[in-house]
Amino acid sequence: MLANLNDMLKKAKLGKYAVGAFNFKEYSDMKAIAAAAAEQNAPVILMSSAASAKFFGIKEVVYTYRGICEDLPVPCALHLDHAKDPDLIRQCVDAGYTSVMIDASTMPFDKNIETTKRVVDMARNKGVSVEAELGTIEGREDDVVGGAAEFVDPEKVREFVEQTSVDALAIAIGTVHGFYKKTPQLRFDLIEAAAKLTGAPLVMHGGSGLTAYDFKKAIECGISKVNVGTELKHAFSCSLCETASKDNAASIDPMEFMRPVREACKKIAAEKIMIFGSAGRA
Repeated sequence: MLANLNDMLKKAKLGKYAVGAFNFKEYSDMKAIAAAAAEQNAPVILMSSAASAKFFGIKEVVYTYRGICEDLPVPCALHLDHAKDPDLIRQCVDAGYTSVMIDASTMPFDKNIETTKRVVDMARNKGVSVEAELGTIEGREDDVVGGAAEFVDPEKVREFVEQTSVDALAIAIGTVHGFYKKTPQLRFDLIEAAAKLTGAPLVMHGGSGLTAYDFKKAIECGISKVNVGTELKHAFSCSLCETASKDNAASIDPMEFMRPVREACKKIAAEKIMIFGSAGRA
């Protein structure tokens, strides 16, 4: 069934579990993520980056999402991840995305509030939920390049949420976009402090490569949504290349190449759903 973040994250916050938000690149991994959620009876968030939305086509993304998820027996949101361009966000809202993220985290605090509030006011008229970000998350994800890490200031969380009425807030607590080049030092204390200051669900970006302990501890401290992207992208590409390079890969049928891709992505999504505690929560 079609849903937005409000439909699932409020329940997740109360139930002390997290909803998995998974970046997709095209139909095969989108279908795999949705299938994993249905089998696990879990709510799920399908995410396109701004770059993916442009490459795939905004309307095409929405039509594919509706085709896969309209009759799915679990809540499924279509979320625009890390968008910085208000015009692109408006196009996605108008086309039928159920949720969007405005990433103004590199702007001064007051400007972040102003920019986020404009997006919230625009999206709320269409019943679309909005995520924003405080602090700076390092690394690169598609066309989004993070600056130097800047941990969230918990004291600013309450003011930010009150002034913007944002539906979910991503906070910088030591995660990075992409695979980790060194062991992350996560600031669980910042999650706890932020969670005490707002009722808004908190989001953790940079989920690829963290341990099950990291996820469970972060959720215990107050995280309600976890983003996973790089791990899926890696599985997609490696599976496709492996299948295509086999000596006996004589088939020219694209379905024979995409079946392993779908299975690889489905496995990752299912494993994360179990770790996040959202299985059986639809």
